[in-house]
Amino acid sequence: MRRILGTESLQRVVVDASVWVSRLTNQASSATSRRWLERQGNTGLLTWVPNLCLAEVAGAIARLSGDPLQGLNAVRIEILRFPHLRVVPLDETLGNRAMELAAHLRLRGSDAVYVATAESLAVPLVTWDHVLLQRAEGVVQVLPPS
Repeated sequence: MRRILGTESLQRVVVDASVWVSRLTNQASSATSRRWLERQGNTGLLTWVPNLCLAEVAGAIARLSGDPLQGLNAVRIEILRFPHLRVVPLDETLGNRAMELAAHLRLRGSDAVYVATAESLAVPLVTWDHVLLQRAEGVVQVLPPS
């Protein structure tokens, strides 16, 4: 049985684009994402994202809204101003590890970057992505925001 992620037991987490996009749109998971991220921001706990996340969220919001400015504002206002946020650059070491994880776990490249980021920081990965929840479990702790 999958453990439910509560902010009280964590000091830091990596949050993938699925959680941010869910928070910013009307999806079945939106209310849960909003509440979880609000708790995360209010507790003073570090929230990490690879810099790739910024492009993923901007693109997703722009595609869904049909407005590039909404995509940019989603990142500039909602993510980059998020309390205690840290953006992790995708350097050569992290990129090479993501490549290995993508091949071994049969992940999309962007998903492998999230796993590599969480692994490098030795923290859990928070995602709604069912493939990540299943395939990355042996490398890092992977949990939905709940």
